[in-house]
Amino acid sequence: MKKIICIALAAILTFGALSGCGKDASSASSASSSTSSATEKTGYLTVNGETVDVPFVMKFDEYEVPIEHFRYYYLNIRDQYSYSATDTTDLEQKVMDETMDYLKTDFALKKLAEREGITLTDDDNATIEQSIQTTVSNMGSEEDYQSQLEQSYMTADFHRTLLELDTLNSKLLSTLFEEGGKYALSEQDITDTIHQEFIHVSHMLISDEATAQEALERVQAGEDFDSLVAEYSEDSGMGEEGYTFTYGEMVQEFEDAAYALQEGETSGLVQSTYGYHIIKRLPLDETYISENLDTMTSSVKKSELNKLLDEISEAFTITYSDQFQYINTTSLS
Repeated sequence: MKKIICIALAAILTFGALSGCGKDASSASSASSSTSSATEKTGYLTVNGETVDVPFVMKFDEYEVPIEHFRYYYLNIRDQYSYSATDTTDLEQKVMDETMDYLKTDFALKKLAEREGITLTDDDNATIEQSIQTTVSNMGSEEDYQSQLEQSYMTADFHRTLLELDTLNSKLLSTLFEEGGKYALSEQDITDTIHQEFIHVSHMLISDEATAQEALERVQAGEDFDSLVAEYSEDSGMGEEGYTFTYGEMVQEFEDAAYALQEGETSGLVQSTYGYHIIKRLPLDETYISENLDTMTSSVKKSELNKLLDEISEAFTITYSDQFQYINTTSLS
């Protein structure tokens, strides 16, 4: 299963926030004044029946994490678990752990950009503002835009923050990993990395545990895996060729199980927020690599960037606000 950071963000961006808009400063100004005019809520935490303001949730080194940033990931991840058919034992810890992973990545991105002297230009900011205006226009009205933001646990300011992070991510990739960049990769480097780090799998995704167990028993009895995929799998996004991917592109449980397999081996039941997976590792397909080299090259560069971000995030000193202890899946709204 392809890794989905947050479905809510996709819902917003589908309406044009990342579409190829021009850099019209006057239009950008119009969007800015429109989206910033609404008064945005700041009290999202309820303690003993009282709404509590949270100036910040935690700090990664010197970087304060606003409640809007934390809330966006936390509540979307909570909802993703509640919509899935998987066991929600230790739900609070699972939601917090995944939220922390995303937050660390975001703030590591900021730190790396500062370290490398990469900033947003006036043109970058104009493009972001134009993208927001396009989103508002495509949704029909400012009111509809605000409604969608609320449904997605966003504010207009945080929507802008996400677009800024996305722009910084793109600039880091193009500045550091393209030809002449500090971490530029040769064609041979890329080819070697593809063969060392990419894997090819097929799998079946089943929401019901009993049905998944039935399918697993048939796999273990030696029935044809592809036929069982066609019969059982609920993953409409996987083509006949399966998935070819590298580190960081799949949900963690899926990735860990897939990389633990040898070619030709099949996993047991692997539980994720999507349901239950049965994974079979296949040989890398050289024809697929040749036909998808540009896409895989991009994935290699993203993977290398993720390694830099992991190094930074692992070194963060984390301090928590006084209000953090009260945050759980029911107190935050």
